[in-house]
Amino acid sequence: MKKPLLLLCSVALITAASAQTVLILENFEAYPAGAAPATVNPLYWALWPGGGDQVVTDSIAHGSTKSMACIATTTGGGPGDLLLKLGDKTSGSYGLSWWMYVPAGKGGYFNIQHIEAVTTGSFAAEVKFRDGGTVWLLTEGDSVSGSYPQDAWFQVNMFFDLAAQEASLLIGLTPIDTWAFNTLSTGATGPNQLGAINFYSFGGAAPTLGEYYVDDISYIQLPSIGIEETSSSNAFNVYPVPSSNTITIANERSNDAAQWRMLDMSGREVMASTARVVAGGKSVVDISALALGAYTMEVLHGNVRERHTVVRN
Repeated sequence: MKKPLLLLCSVALITAASAQTVLILENFEAYPAGAAPATVNPLYWALWPGGGDQVVTDSIAHGSTKSMACIATTTGGGPGDLLLKLGDKTSGSYGLSWWMYVPAGKGGYFNIQHIEAVTTGSFAAEVKFRDGGTVWLLTEGDSVSGSYPQDAWFQVNMFFDLAAQEASLLIGLTPIDTWAFNTLSTGATGPNQLGAINFYSFGGAAPTLGEYYVDDISYIQLPSIGIEETSSSNAFNVYPVPSSNTITIANERSNDAAQWRMLDMSGREVMASTARVVAGGKSVVDISALALGAYTMEVLHGNVRERHTVVRN
Protein backbone atom coordinates (compact mmCIF):
# COMPACT_ATOMS: atom_id res chain seq x y z
CA MET A 1 0.00 0.00 0.00
CA LYS A 2 1.61 3.21 -1.13
CA LYS A 3 -0.42 6.11 0.28
CA PRO A 4 -3.12 5.21 2.82
CA LEU A 5 -3.54 8.87 3.75
CA LEU A 6 -4.62 9.66 0.19
CA LEU A 7 -7.31 7.00 0.51
CA LEU A 8 -8.69 8.25 3.81
CA CYS A 9 -8.66 11.93 2.89
CA SER A 10 -10.39 11.09 -0.38
CA VAL A 11 -13.26 9.46 1.49
CA ALA A 12 -13.53 12.42 3.85
CA LEU A 13 -14.05 14.83 0.96
CA ILE A 14 -17.34 13.12 0.06
CA THR A 15 -18.89 14.22 3.37
CA ALA A 16 -18.74 17.89 2.36
CA ALA A 17 -21.59 18.75 -0.02
CA SER A 18 -19.76 21.85 -1.22
CA ALA A 19 -16.80 19.72 -2.28
CA GLN A 20 -18.49 17.62 -4.92
CA THR A 21 -20.09 17.81 -8.35
CA VAL A 22 -22.37 14.87 -9.07
CA LEU A 23 -21.78 13.36 -12.51
CA ILE A 24 -23.74 10.09 -12.25
CA LEU A 25 -26.20 8.71 -9.71
CA GLU A 26 -27.67 5.31 -10.60
CA ASN A 27 -29.95 3.30 -8.32
CA PHE A 28 -31.89 1.40 -11.04
CA GLU A 29 -35.28 2.41 -9.62
CA ALA A 30 -36.33 4.00 -12.92
CA TYR A 31 -35.81 0.70 -14.81
CA PRO A 32 -38.45 -2.02 -15.02
CA ALA A 33 -37.41 -5.39 -13.61
CA GLY A 34 -35.76 -7.42 -16.35
CA ALA A 35 -34.55 -4.33 -18.22
CA ALA A 36 -31.13 -4.13 -19.87
CA PRO A 37 -29.31 -0.93 -18.72
CA ALA A 38 -27.49 -0.21 -22.00
CA THR A 39 -30.76 -0.46 -23.90
CA VAL A 40 -32.75 1.72 -21.50
CA ASN A 41 -30.04 4.30 -20.75
CA PRO A 42 -27.29 4.51 -23.41
CA LEU A 43 -26.22 7.88 -21.95
CA TYR A 44 -24.66 6.04 -18.99
CA TRP A 45 -24.15 2.52 -20.31
CA ALA A 46 -22.55 0.72 -23.28
CA LEU A 47 -21.67 -2.87 -24.14
CA TRP A 48 -18.16 -4.25 -24.32
CA PRO A 49 -17.57 -5.24 -27.96
CA GLY A 50 -19.21 -8.63 -28.48
CA GLY A 51 -20.55 -8.72 -24.90
CA GLY A 52 -24.06 -8.84 -23.53
CA ASP A 53 -26.04 -6.53 -21.27
CA GLN A 54 -26.68 -7.02 -17.57
CA VAL A 55 -30.18 -7.24 -16.08
CA VAL A 56 -32.08 -5.12 -13.55
CA THR A 57 -33.64 -7.26 -10.83
CA ASP A 58 -36.16 -6.67 -8.05
CA SER A 59 -35.13 -9.82 -6.15
CA ILE A 60 -32.44 -8.02 -4.10
CA ALA A 61 -31.48 -4.39 -3.52
CA HIS A 62 -29.38 -2.24 -1.25
CA GLY A 63 -31.19 1.07 -1.10
CA SER A 64 -34.74 0.58 -2.36
CA THR A 65 -36.26 -2.16 -4.51
CA LYS A 66 -33.93 -2.85 -7.46
CA SER A 67 -30.31 -3.53 -8.32
CA MET A 68 -28.25 -4.74 -11.29
CA ALA A 69 -27.60 -8.48 -11.48
CA CYS A 70 -24.32 -9.66 -13.03
CA ILE A 71 -24.71 -13.43 -13.39
CA ALA A 72 -22.38 -15.67 -15.42
CA THR A 73 -23.54 -18.73 -17.31
CA THR A 74 -20.07 -20.33 -17.46
CA THR A 75 -17.01 -20.32 -15.19
CA GLY A 76 -15.16 -18.44 -17.94
CA GLY A 77 -17.52 -15.49 -17.54
CA GLY A 78 -20.21 -13.71 -19.49
CA PRO A 79 -22.38 -13.05 -21.30
CA GLY A 80 -22.94 -9.86 -19.27
CA ASP A 81 -20.18 -7.37 -20.16
CA LEU A 82 -21.35 -3.84 -19.43
CA LEU A 83 -19.50 -0.48 -19.41
CA LEU A 84 -20.39 2.52 -17.26
CA LYS A 85 -19.10 5.54 -19.21
CA LEU A 86 -16.90 7.86 -17.12
CA GLY A 87 -16.15 10.50 -19.74
CA ASP A 88 -12.48 10.07 -20.72
CA LYS A 89 -11.33 12.44 -17.97
CA THR A 90 -7.73 13.65 -18.21
CA SER A 91 -7.70 16.19 -15.39
CA GLY A 92 -9.31 16.65 -11.98
CA SER A 93 -10.12 14.32 -9.08
CA TYR A 94 -13.03 11.88 -9.00
CA GLY A 95 -14.78 9.54 -6.60
CA LEU A 96 -16.57 6.42 -7.84
CA SER A 97 -18.49 4.21 -5.43
CA TRP A 98 -21.22 1.60 -5.41
CA TRP A 99 -22.72 -1.08 -3.18
CA MET A 100 -22.10 -4.72 -4.05
CA TYR A 101 -23.41 -8.10 -2.92
CA VAL A 102 -21.69 -11.43 -3.64
CA PRO A 103 -23.54 -14.57 -2.50
CA ALA A 104 -21.59 -17.32 -0.75
CA GLY A 105 -20.23 -19.82 -3.27
CA LYS A 106 -20.07 -17.17 -6.01
CA GLY A 107 -17.61 -14.49 -7.11
CA GLY A 108 -17.44 -11.16 -8.92
CA TYR A 109 -15.25 -8.97 -11.09
CA PHE A 110 -14.81 -5.50 -12.54
CA ASN A 111 -12.09 -3.61 -14.35
CA ILE A 112 -11.26 0.05 -15.00
CA GLN A 113 -10.63 1.15 -18.57
CA HIS A 114 -8.53 4.13 -19.63
CA ILE A 115 -10.61 4.66 -22.78
CA GLU A 116 -14.42 4.95 -22.74
CA ALA A 117 -15.10 3.75 -26.31
CA VAL A 118 -13.54 0.32 -25.95
CA THR A 119 -12.24 -1.36 -29.08
CA THR A 120 -9.43 -3.33 -27.49
CA GLY A 121 -9.06 -3.04 -23.75
CA SER A 122 -6.80 -0.49 -22.05
CA PHE A 123 -6.93 -1.99 -18.55
CA ALA A 124 -5.98 0.36 -15.70
CA ALA A 125 -6.92 -2.20 -13.02
CA GLU A 126 -8.66 -5.54 -12.59
CA VAL A 127 -10.48 -6.50 -9.39
CA LYS A 128 -11.68 -10.02 -8.57
CA PHE A 129 -13.97 -10.97 -5.68
CA ARG A 130 -13.25 -14.61 -5.01
CA ASP A 131 -15.45 -17.09 -3.21
CA GLY A 132 -14.50 -17.11 0.46
CA GLY A 133 -14.18 -13.34 0.85
CA THR A 134 -10.85 -12.45 -0.78
CA VAL A 135 -10.63 -9.38 -3.01
CA TRP A 136 -7.69 -9.38 -5.45
CA LEU A 137 -6.46 -6.22 -7.20
CA LEU A 138 -4.10 -6.29 -10.21
CA THR A 139 -2.32 -3.01 -11.06
CA GLU A 140 1.15 -2.06 -12.36
CA GLY A 141 1.85 -5.73 -13.12
CA ASP A 142 1.49 -6.69 -9.45
CA SER A 143 -1.34 -7.92 -7.24
CA VAL A 144 -2.58 -6.91 -3.79
CA SER A 145 -5.23 -8.76 -1.79
CA GLY A 146 -7.70 -7.85 0.91
CA SER A 147 -11.07 -9.05 2.16
CA TYR A 148 -14.76 -8.40 1.64
CA PRO A 149 -17.93 -9.84 3.27
CA GLN A 150 -19.93 -12.41 1.34
CA ASP A 151 -23.71 -12.60 1.74
CA ALA A 152 -23.77 -8.93 2.75
CA TRP A 153 -23.89 -5.57 1.03
CA PHE A 154 -20.56 -3.73 1.11
CA GLN A 155 -19.34 -0.50 -0.47
CA VAL A 156 -16.61 -0.27 -3.10
CA ASN A 157 -14.85 3.12 -3.10
CA MET A 158 -12.44 4.28 -5.80
CA PHE A 159 -10.64 7.61 -6.11
CA PHE A 160 -8.74 9.06 -9.05
CA ASP A 161 -6.38 12.04 -8.74
CA LEU A 162 -5.37 12.66 -12.34
CA ALA A 163 -3.07 15.57 -11.50
CA ALA A 164 -1.03 13.24 -9.29
CA GLN A 165 -1.59 10.34 -11.74
CA GLU A 166 -2.82 8.14 -8.90
CA ALA A 167 -5.82 5.93 -8.16
CA SER A 168 -6.92 4.09 -5.05
CA LEU A 169 -9.32 1.35 -3.99
CA LEU A 170 -11.07 0.81 -0.66
CA ILE A 171 -13.57 -1.80 0.48
CA GLY A 172 -15.74 0.26 2.77
CA LEU A 173 -13.16 2.40 4.61
CA THR A 174 -10.47 -0.29 4.44
CA PRO A 175 -7.68 0.71 2.02
CA ILE A 176 -6.56 -1.95 -0.47
CA ASP A 177 -3.96 0.00 -2.47
CA THR A 178 -2.96 3.22 -4.23
CA TRP A 179 -1.16 2.95 -7.56
CA ALA A 180 0.14 4.97 -10.50
CA PHE A 181 -2.84 5.49 -12.76
CA ASN A 182 -0.78 6.22 -15.89
CA THR A 183 -0.02 2.51 -16.20
CA LEU A 184 -1.73 -0.60 -17.49
CA SER A 185 -2.57 -3.49 -15.19
CA THR A 186 0.27 -5.40 -16.90
CA GLY A 187 2.81 -2.81 -15.71
CA ALA A 188 3.27 -1.13 -19.10
CA THR A 189 2.81 2.63 -19.50
CA GLY A 190 -0.77 3.68 -20.17
CA PRO A 191 -2.72 6.90 -20.70
CA ASN A 192 -3.52 9.04 -17.66
CA GLN A 193 -7.20 8.94 -18.59
CA LEU A 194 -10.34 7.72 -16.83
CA GLY A 195 -12.58 6.09 -19.40
CA ALA A 196 -15.04 3.50 -18.06
CA ILE A 197 -15.74 0.79 -15.53
CA ASN A 198 -16.53 -2.67 -16.87
CA PHE A 199 -18.93 -4.87 -14.90
CA TYR A 200 -18.23 -8.35 -16.29
CA SER A 201 -20.11 -11.47 -15.17
CA PHE A 202 -17.17 -13.48 -13.89
CA GLY A 203 -16.47 -15.33 -10.66
CA GLY A 204 -12.81 -14.40 -10.28
CA ALA A 205 -11.41 -17.89 -10.84
CA ALA A 206 -12.66 -21.25 -12.14
CA PRO A 207 -14.61 -23.26 -11.08
CA THR A 208 -16.52 -20.45 -9.34
CA LEU A 209 -19.48 -18.99 -11.21
CA GLY A 210 -19.87 -15.25 -11.24
CA GLU A 211 -22.89 -13.81 -9.46
CA TYR A 212 -22.97 -10.38 -7.91
CA TYR A 213 -25.31 -7.42 -7.57
CA VAL A 214 -24.59 -3.69 -7.91
CA ASP A 215 -26.64 -0.82 -6.52
CA ASP A 216 -26.47 2.89 -5.63
CA ILE A 217 -23.65 3.93 -7.95
CA SER A 218 -22.19 7.41 -7.37
CA TYR A 219 -19.67 9.16 -9.62
CA ILE A 220 -18.60 12.62 -8.48
CA GLN A 221 -15.95 15.20 -9.20
CA LEU A 222 -13.88 16.22 -6.19
CA PRO A 223 -11.53 19.07 -5.44
CA SER A 224 -7.83 18.22 -5.55
CA ILE A 225 -7.11 15.29 -3.24
CA GLY A 226 -4.47 15.89 -0.59
CA ILE A 227 -3.70 16.24 3.08
CA GLU A 228 -3.71 20.04 3.33
CA GLU A 229 -7.16 21.02 4.58
CA THR A 230 -6.64 24.64 5.67
CA SER A 231 -6.85 27.08 2.76
CA SER A 232 -5.74 30.70 2.78
CA SER A 233 -9.36 31.75 3.38
CA ASN A 234 -9.75 29.59 6.49
CA ALA A 235 -9.33 31.26 9.86
CA PHE A 236 -8.60 28.02 11.70
CA ASN A 237 -5.82 25.47 11.37
CA VAL A 238 -6.46 21.86 12.41
CA TYR A 239 -3.36 19.67 12.73
CA PRO A 240 -1.63 17.23 12.52
CA VAL A 241 -3.29 15.13 9.82
CA PRO A 242 -3.18 12.21 10.37
CA SER A 243 -2.90 11.72 14.12
CA SER A 244 -3.23 8.80 16.51
CA ASN A 245 -3.96 10.63 19.75
CA THR A 246 -4.52 14.41 19.69
CA ILE A 247 -5.19 17.24 17.28
CA THR A 248 -4.81 20.98 17.75
CA ILE A 249 -7.43 23.53 16.69
CA ALA A 250 -5.80 26.95 16.31
CA ASN A 251 -7.77 30.18 15.89
CA GLU A 252 -5.30 32.09 13.73
CA ARG A 253 -7.38 34.74 11.95
CA SER A 254 -10.85 35.02 13.46
CA ASN A 255 -11.96 37.59 16.01
CA ASP A 256 -14.88 35.35 16.92
CA ALA A 257 -14.61 32.53 19.41
CA ALA A 258 -15.44 29.22 17.74
CA GLN A 259 -17.34 26.06 18.45
CA TRP A 260 -16.65 22.81 16.62
CA ARG A 261 -18.07 19.34 16.13
CA MET A 262 -16.72 16.12 14.60
CA LEU A 263 -18.78 14.05 12.14
CA ASP A 264 -18.19 10.48 10.99
CA MET A 265 -18.65 9.28 7.41
CA SER A 266 -22.41 8.89 7.86
CA GLY A 267 -22.76 12.48 9.10
CA ARG A 268 -23.28 11.41 12.72
CA GLU A 269 -21.81 13.70 15.37
CA VAL A 270 -19.18 11.80 17.38
CA MET A 271 -17.53 14.67 19.29
CA ALA A 272 -18.27 18.33 20.02
CA SER A 273 -16.56 21.27 21.72
CA THR A 274 -17.03 21.86 25.43
CA ALA A 275 -15.31 25.28 25.31
CA ARG A 276 -14.87 27.97 22.67
CA VAL A 277 -11.57 28.56 20.88
CA VAL A 278 -10.94 32.29 21.34
CA ALA A 279 -9.06 34.63 18.99
CA GLY A 280 -5.37 33.72 18.98
CA GLY A 281 -6.06 30.65 21.09
CA LYS A 282 -5.65 26.91 20.66
CA SER A 283 -7.48 23.83 21.84
CA VAL A 284 -5.95 20.35 22.05
CA VAL A 285 -8.48 17.57 21.48
CA ASP A 286 -8.01 13.92 22.44
CA ILE A 287 -9.21 11.72 19.55
CA SER A 288 -7.74 8.45 20.80
CA ALA A 289 -11.21 7.03 21.53
CA LEU A 290 -12.35 7.43 17.92
CA ALA A 291 -12.30 4.48 15.54
CA LEU A 292 -9.58 4.54 12.90
CA GLY A 293 -10.61 6.38 9.76
CA ALA A 294 -11.56 9.77 8.35
CA TYR A 295 -13.81 12.43 9.92
CA THR A 296 -15.06 15.91 9.07
CA MET A 297 -14.56 18.67 11.65
CA GLU A 298 -16.95 21.60 11.32
CA VAL A 299 -15.70 24.83 12.92
CA LEU A 300 -18.34 27.56 13.41
CA HIS A 301 -17.21 31.13 14.12
CA GLY A 302 -19.55 34.06 13.65
CA ASN A 303 -21.58 33.28 10.53
CA VAL A 304 -18.81 31.19 8.96
CA ARG A 305 -18.66 27.40 8.89
CA GLU A 306 -15.32 25.80 7.96
CA ARG A 307 -14.78 22.11 7.19
CA HIS A 308 -11.51 20.32 7.93
CA THR A 309 -10.57 16.68 7.48
CA VAL A 310 -9.31 14.75 10.50
CA VAL A 311 -7.79 11.30 10.08
CA ARG A 312 -7.12 8.98 13.00
CA ASN A 313 -4.50 6.36 12.11
